Formats: sequence, structure tokens, C-alpha cells
Amino acid sequence: MHKSTVIASNVMPVILGLDFVLYGPTEDCKNVFPAAYAINLTHKYTFRAKDLLKI
Repeated sequence: MHKSTVIASNVMPVILGLDFVLYGPTEDCKNVFPAAYAINLTHKYTFRAKDLLKI
């Protein structure tokens, strides 16, 4: 499987707002965890930035 496919399929729950990641095989953790961290950071930034934006 391609690396991008593995990452996208494993972090989809995080993208949808869930707070867990089921991934496999364990060798994929070196790709999945940084991607999940980046998505969590984006969610946190967006949540904090909405107070600064007048929407």
C-alpha cells in the first residue's frame, strides 16, 4: 500500500473529530502518529482562532 493511503485511512477518525486511532500494522505508527498530531493541532488552532474571527 502507498504511504499516503495508509495515512489517510488511519487518521480518518481523527479528521472526523474522534479521539482515537486504530492503526495497523505497527510499522505504520511512524507515519500515522505525526499525521494525527498535525490534524489535532489544526483542530485546536481552528477552535482558538474562531474567537478572533468575526464569522
